[in-house]
Amino acid sequence: MKKQAVSFSIGQLQERLARLPVVSKIWVGFSGGADSTALLVALKEMEHDLPAEFAAVHFNHGLQEAADEWQHHCQSFCDERNIPLSIYCLKLNLKEGQSAEEQARNGRYLSIESFLEEKQVYLTAHHADDNAETLFLNLMRGSGLDGLAGVPALRPAGKGWVARPLLDFRRSSLEEFLRARGIAWLQDPSNLDTSFDRNFLRNTVFPELDSRWPGLVSNLNQTSRNARDSASVLATLLSHPHANPVIDEHTLSLDILLGLKDEVQTAVLRQWVRGKGALTPPRRRLQQFLDQLRTTAATANQAELRWAGQIVKRHQRTIWWHGLPCPELSPTLTWESGASLSLGPEFGTILLSGSNGVIPPGWEVGSLRNGARMKLHASGPRRKLIDVLREQGIPPWLRHAVPVLYWNGAAVSLGDGVMEPGLFRWLEKNDASLHWHPIHPLLRKLKSVSVQPAERKNMPYE
Repeated sequence: MKKQAVSFSIGQLQERLARLPVVSKIWVGFSGGADSTALLVALKEMEHDLPAEFAAVHFNHGLQEAADEWQHHCQSFCDERNIPLSIYCLKLNLKEGQSAEEQARNGRYLSIESFLEEKQVYLTAHHADDNAETLFLNLMRGSGLDGLAGVPALRPAGKGWVARPLLDFRRSSLEEFLRARGIAWLQDPSNLDTSFDRNFLRNTVFPELDSRWPGLVSNLNQTSRNARDSASVLATLLSHPHANPVIDEHTLSLDILLGLKDEVQTAVLRQWVRGKGALTPPRRRLQQFLDQLRTTAATANQAELRWAGQIVKRHQRTIWWHGLPCPELSPTLTWESGASLSLGPEFGTILLSGSNGVIPPGWEVGSLRNGARMKLHASGPRRKLIDVLREQGIPPWLRHAVPVLYWNGAAVSLGDGVMEPGLFRWLEKNDASLHWHPIHPLLRKLKSVSVQPAERKNMPYE
């Protein structure tokens, strides 16, 4: 007998939301499709019972001809119901070897992480069918335990969280919820294109499997929950300080990792990547990367793994992870006036406080220039900035991501910490201070590594 889908209702959603951490604001991803429309409508109906105010977010990726029409639909839908809506128009720099959908997803979640504040949560409308499809596709790729765990119900993102409260509900149940209220939704015609793996699975494979094994989606979701529990246990075991090589979100200790058993090394790397909500690499490629790390050959220093818009790469005794492409600083910007200079959506701003916005002539901010040098001591030699960045622990492929302040063409500051004595004296004389406030999490990591507070003991300015 075919298993019945879990019925979607306001009460069921309230129960799922009660499991979330304490939040100060709820953001809801709204594409205009049935799933996100059902979630948004349900939240509006239970608005007075929510733990915090909520608002919708629509991303216009510009990938479909009707993208602007969808944006207009979402705006009108929210206006009619007095729901605040924020719209983000993403400009994707499409790269070869990576699907447009995947790059859109990466761009979307980078934006989400940038605007989430502490105790804020972003809700997506992923449901049971989505999770079953993800699990099955991961099976076809030969994924391990983390791939079988499917879509996480809750994960950290930026300063807040991303949550998926609809994972227990079927797509058909969400559509029935909308039909009962006479609410229409957008249909994406690309969902019928079976040249995409997920559409082929949804429209061709699953109906056949479900006719032979009724309850397919429910059973796959139960497998996903079991795998997720096992992955959680593994993560707990690996969190022991002597077995945990994780330094922070972007780096691992190579020495601690290589001190573990081979199979544990694999598990640690997969768990580390999955903990960021990122796709995990295929086992074969992950094994090749670990084999490179274990060798004593000189090439071990260049060990690298790229997949799905991400990179894991060794630098000295540390392993780095981050998304691709790397943030790129805008061409050289002239800083003529004002207390702050915008460096772009990822690099944030560089701020001069205490000087009433008076900027000396000849100030520019840009990336590292070939051969750039700077004095670190009043009586010392001019040193190559690339050498300073190396000593600070910045990997070679990221050294051009640290903004440099130039004064009349000469480098005087790396970010807001490593400064030339003449700049430091000018700041002291004008009772001013320089601050760089990056937005991208990778840039915040670079700032913590290379750009230390001005009072660093190894930075004499006298």
